[in-house]
Amino acid sequence: MSWISQLLHNTDPLHQEMLTLHDQLVDQTLSVTSGSWLGIKDDFSLRFEVLMLLVAAALYQLKQHESMDPVNKKRAQQLWEITFESFDHTLRQQGVSDIRMSARMHKLLQQATGRRNAYLVALDNADPQALRRAISRNILNCPSPPPTPSPIGGEGECEATRGSKEAETDPRIERLLELLRPFTQEFMDE
Repeated sequence: MSWISQLLHNTDPLHQEMLTLHDQLVDQTLSVTSGSWLGIKDDFSLRFEVLMLLVAAALYQLKQHESMDPVNKKRAQQLWEITFESFDHTLRQQGVSDIRMSARMHKLLQQATGRRNAYLVALDNADPQALRRAISRNILNCPSPPPTPSPIGGEGECEATRGSKEAETDPRIERLLELLRPFTQEFMDE
Protein backbone atom coordinates (compact mmCIF):
# COMPACT_ATOMS: atom_id res chain seq x y z
CA MET A 1 0.00 0.00 0.00
CA SER A 2 1.42 3.40 -0.98
CA TRP A 3 2.04 6.10 1.60
CA ILE A 4 -0.78 8.22 0.16
CA SER A 5 -3.19 5.32 0.60
CA GLN A 6 -1.96 4.87 4.16
CA LEU A 7 -2.31 8.59 4.75
CA LEU A 8 -5.86 8.74 3.45
CA HIS A 9 -6.98 5.49 5.07
CA ASN A 10 -5.45 6.06 8.50
CA THR A 11 -8.41 5.96 10.89
CA ASP A 12 -6.51 7.13 13.96
CA PRO A 13 -8.59 10.09 15.29
CA LEU A 14 -5.46 12.07 16.14
CA HIS A 15 -4.11 11.58 12.62
CA GLN A 16 -7.45 12.59 11.12
CA GLU A 17 -7.56 15.70 13.32
CA MET A 18 -4.10 16.79 12.16
CA LEU A 19 -4.90 15.92 8.54
CA THR A 20 -7.91 18.23 8.79
CA LEU A 21 -5.76 20.99 10.30
CA HIS A 22 -3.15 20.48 7.56
CA ASP A 23 -5.85 20.75 4.88
CA GLN A 24 -7.05 24.01 6.44
CA LEU A 25 -3.49 25.37 6.46
CA VAL A 26 -3.04 24.36 2.81
CA ASP A 27 -6.34 26.06 1.88
CA GLN A 28 -5.23 29.20 3.67
CA THR A 29 -1.83 29.02 1.93
CA LEU A 30 -3.48 28.71 -1.47
CA SER A 31 -5.78 31.66 -0.78
CA VAL A 32 -2.74 33.79 0.07
CA THR A 33 -0.53 32.70 -2.81
CA SER A 34 -3.20 32.77 -5.51
CA GLY A 35 -4.10 36.37 -4.69
CA SER A 36 -2.15 39.24 -6.15
CA TRP A 37 -1.57 41.16 -2.92
CA LEU A 38 1.81 39.55 -2.24
CA GLY A 39 3.07 40.56 -5.66
CA ILE A 40 5.14 37.36 -5.90
CA LYS A 41 4.81 34.62 -8.49
CA ASP A 42 2.64 31.78 -7.19
CA ASP A 43 4.86 28.71 -7.33
CA PHE A 44 5.98 25.81 -5.15
CA SER A 45 8.60 27.95 -3.38
CA LEU A 46 6.10 30.62 -2.32
CA ARG A 47 3.57 28.02 -1.21
CA PHE A 48 6.30 26.24 0.76
CA GLU A 49 7.28 29.48 2.53
CA VAL A 50 3.71 30.50 3.43
CA LEU A 51 2.81 26.97 4.54
CA MET A 52 5.91 26.84 6.78
CA LEU A 53 4.82 30.10 8.43
CA LEU A 54 1.34 28.72 9.09
CA VAL A 55 2.60 25.31 10.25
CA ALA A 56 5.02 27.03 12.64
CA ALA A 57 2.14 29.08 14.05
CA ALA A 58 0.06 25.93 14.54
CA LEU A 59 3.02 24.19 16.20
CA TYR A 60 3.45 27.21 18.47
CA GLN A 61 -0.18 26.99 19.54
CA LEU A 62 0.11 23.26 20.21
CA LYS A 63 3.27 23.87 22.24
CA GLN A 64 1.57 26.61 24.29
CA HIS A 65 -1.20 24.23 25.32
CA GLU A 66 1.01 21.15 25.78
CA SER A 67 0.86 21.31 29.58
CA MET A 68 -2.95 21.29 29.44
CA ASP A 69 -3.03 18.45 26.91
CA PRO A 70 0.04 16.19 26.71
CA VAL A 71 -1.27 14.72 23.45
CA ASN A 72 -0.32 18.01 21.77
CA LYS A 73 3.26 16.79 21.39
CA LYS A 74 1.92 13.89 19.32
CA ARG A 75 -0.32 16.28 17.40
CA ALA A 76 2.66 18.46 16.56
CA GLN A 77 4.63 15.46 15.30
CA GLN A 78 1.68 14.25 13.23
CA LEU A 79 1.24 17.71 11.66
CA TRP A 80 4.95 17.89 10.80
CA GLU A 81 4.91 14.39 9.24
CA ILE A 82 1.73 15.05 7.25
CA THR A 83 3.25 18.28 5.95
CA PHE A 84 6.25 16.42 4.57
CA GLU A 85 4.14 13.62 3.17
CA SER A 86 2.22 16.28 1.25
CA PHE A 87 5.48 17.83 -0.02
CA ASP A 88 6.58 14.40 -1.23
CA HIS A 89 3.27 13.94 -3.01
CA THR A 90 3.41 17.42 -4.59
CA LEU A 91 6.95 16.95 -5.85
CA ARG A 92 6.04 13.59 -7.37
CA GLN A 93 3.09 15.24 -9.13
CA GLN A 94 5.52 17.82 -10.51
CA GLY A 95 7.58 15.01 -12.00
CA VAL A 96 10.44 14.65 -9.54
CA SER A 97 11.75 11.12 -9.98
CA ASP A 98 12.47 8.62 -7.22
CA ILE A 99 16.17 9.05 -7.91
CA ARG A 100 16.07 12.75 -7.02
CA MET A 101 13.34 12.59 -4.37
CA SER A 102 15.59 11.78 -1.43
CA ALA A 103 17.90 14.72 -2.10
CA ARG A 104 14.95 17.09 -2.64
CA MET A 105 13.19 16.00 0.52
CA HIS A 106 16.42 16.27 2.53
CA LYS A 107 16.89 19.85 1.31
CA LEU A 108 13.24 20.72 2.01
CA LEU A 109 13.50 19.29 5.51
CA GLN A 110 16.59 21.39 6.24
CA GLN A 111 14.94 24.54 4.92
CA ALA A 112 11.66 23.89 6.70
CA THR A 113 13.37 23.14 10.00
CA GLY A 114 15.34 26.38 9.82
CA ARG A 115 12.26 28.42 9.02
CA ARG A 116 10.15 26.70 11.67
CA ASN A 117 12.86 27.33 14.27
CA ALA A 118 13.20 31.01 13.31
CA TYR A 119 9.44 31.52 13.61
CA LEU A 120 9.16 29.56 16.86
CA VAL A 121 12.07 31.41 18.49
CA ALA A 122 10.45 34.74 17.58
CA LEU A 123 7.07 33.57 18.91
CA ASP A 124 8.53 31.97 22.05
CA ASN A 125 10.46 35.16 22.84
CA ALA A 126 7.45 37.36 22.06
CA ASP A 127 9.65 39.26 19.60
CA PRO A 128 7.46 40.75 16.85
CA GLN A 129 10.45 42.37 15.11
CA ALA A 130 12.25 39.02 14.82
CA LEU A 131 9.05 37.54 13.39
CA ARG A 132 8.77 40.38 10.86
CA ARG A 133 12.43 39.93 9.85
CA ALA A 134 11.92 36.19 9.40
CA ILE A 135 8.82 36.75 7.25
CA SER A 136 10.63 39.39 5.22
CA ARG A 137 13.63 37.15 4.70
CA ASN A 138 11.76 33.90 4.02
CA ILE A 139 8.56 34.85 2.24
CA LEU A 140 9.07 38.28 0.71
CA ASN A 141 12.80 37.93 0.04
CA CYS A 142 13.01 41.68 -0.45
CA PRO A 143 10.88 44.81 -0.43
CA SER A 144 8.35 45.42 -3.16
CA PRO A 145 8.59 46.05 -6.06
CA PRO A 146 11.02 43.32 -7.05
CA PRO A 147 14.37 44.79 -8.07
CA THR A 148 15.80 44.74 -11.52
CA PRO A 149 18.40 42.00 -11.98
CA SER A 150 21.97 42.99 -11.30
CA PRO A 151 24.14 43.24 -14.43
CA ILE A 152 26.79 41.13 -12.69
CA GLY A 153 24.38 38.37 -11.77
CA GLY A 154 22.76 37.48 -8.49
CA GLU A 155 19.67 39.14 -7.12
CA GLY A 156 20.65 42.79 -7.43
CA GLU A 157 19.31 45.23 -4.85
CA CYS A 158 17.13 42.60 -3.24
CA GLU A 159 20.14 40.99 -1.59
CA ALA A 160 21.31 44.31 -0.15
CA THR A 161 17.97 45.20 1.42
CA ARG A 162 17.00 41.74 2.66
CA GLY A 163 16.03 41.98 6.33
CA SER A 164 16.40 45.76 6.33
CA LYS A 165 14.09 48.27 8.02
CA GLU A 166 12.31 48.94 4.70
CA ALA A 167 11.58 45.25 4.33
CA GLU A 168 10.33 44.96 7.93
CA THR A 169 7.78 47.74 7.37
CA ASP A 170 6.40 46.19 4.19
CA PRO A 171 2.57 46.25 4.53
CA ARG A 172 2.41 42.68 3.23
CA ILE A 173 4.05 41.55 6.48
CA GLU A 174 1.11 42.95 8.47
CA ARG A 175 -1.31 41.02 6.26
CA LEU A 176 0.70 37.84 6.75
CA LEU A 177 0.76 38.44 10.51
CA GLU A 178 -3.03 38.67 10.47
CA LEU A 179 -3.09 35.07 9.20
CA LEU A 180 -1.31 34.03 12.38
CA ARG A 181 -3.74 35.69 14.77
CA PRO A 182 -5.88 32.56 15.38
CA PHE A 183 -2.75 30.64 16.38
CA THR A 184 -0.89 33.34 18.28
CA GLN A 185 -3.57 35.49 19.88
CA GLU A 186 -1.73 35.89 23.20
CA PHE A 187 1.52 36.82 21.42
CA MET A 188 -0.16 39.25 19.00
CA ASP A 189 -2.00 41.07 21.79
CA GLU A 190 1.21 41.86 23.69
